[in-house]
Amino acid sequence: MKHLVFCLLAVVMLLSSCGQRRAGQVAFYDENPDSVMTLYYARGFEVSYFSGYTRVQVFNPWADKEVMARYYLYREDNVSLPKDGQAIRIPLNSLAIASCTHVAFLHLLDELELVKGVCNASMVYNPRLKQAIEEGEVADLGDFFQINREKLLHIRPQALMASGRNQYDEQLDAISRAGVPVIYNNEWMEQNLLGRAEWLRFVACFLDKESLADSLFRQTAANYLRLKELVAQAQSPNPVIMSGDNFRGSWYMPGGRNHQAQLFRDAGASYFFENDSTTGSIACSFEQVVRDFNQADIWIGASNARSLSALLALDERYAWFKSVQNKRVYAYQGRLAAGGANDYWESAVAHPDSLLADFIKLFHPELLPGHEWIYINQLQ
Repeated sequence: MKHLVFCLLAVVMLLSSCGQRRAGQVAFYDENPDSVMTLYYARGFEVSYFSGYTRVQVFNPWADKEVMARYYLYREDNVSLPKDGQAIRIPLNSLAIASCTHVAFLHLLDELELVKGVCNASMVYNPRLKQAIEEGEVADLGDFFQINREKLLHIRPQALMASGRNQYDEQLDAISRAGVPVIYNNEWMEQNLLGRAEWLRFVACFLDKESLADSLFRQTAANYLRLKELVAQAQSPNPVIMSGDNFRGSWYMPGGRNHQAQLFRDAGASYFFENDSTTGSIACSFEQVVRDFNQADIWIGASNARSLSALLALDERYAWFKSVQNKRVYAYQGRLAAGGANDYWESAVAHPDSLLADFIKLFHPELLPGHEWIYINQLQ
């Protein structure tokens, strides 16, 4: 249930579209960098290289053409830096993270030892980091929505990496004013899975590992595109699917321009909202879901239960769905650690190719006969 609440909070964040403009935010401005990082899918950040420093800009997901945060990364103390951003010496020597989605990026770059504090520590799946938390080497900073500032300031990391939740976040602003720079990692706002995964290259800028990150991401993207092309060879019909589950009267479905809906399309499924223009999630009533999805072949994302009997115990009306009657109900529970930490919320962000392979196996199993599911499982 804890992981479901976390997931739904993330959904609410996706639906958020209002707020006050943060003081000091400015629009794009013209400069002449020596070079810029070529981005292939991500739209939420920009990297420009100047003599003596690197400028990294994070764009505001809630306001077009606006910069949410600007960082000037430097290696030598005597460099002259602009004053309109946060100066950070690289490579970082310590870091706190506020979201488990950042763990996989650090793992890929072999920099987990930099982590000195994490929010929602019980949700960390990575065995290496989990052990460090259990042994007291990494501090538990409490809930992301109410970070334990005393602990954070005690360990004094060089920076805190966090997901932006709105145009202005009073908690994160207070942390920044206390002397811990906040690095806004907004990968969750990207509209496709490869865009989310490309934030590996954003993280690498702060670790001075751009070349490694570029190589790793290119391989991931190539694998994803190869799998996507494979779907065109499917002999089986595209299954009709529904997603998510009911929580306190609301059923959240991915909008048609959400990265999850893009995954459904790329894996060869038919989805009711696939032509919708919503980038976040769509809140549906139970009655609406029954009306539009009762004949869906597959139900994916029913993560509120571990078995069909447990699912029906939550709400006997689930028996109305064809997918339940045919036992075609699946959850993102392929990798659960003791205590309930779920790797779907962690490494799947950095490995969209593996996630796509899981879905192709589910929708068109003849295409990947040797693949074993990593992140999804069937409720029995």
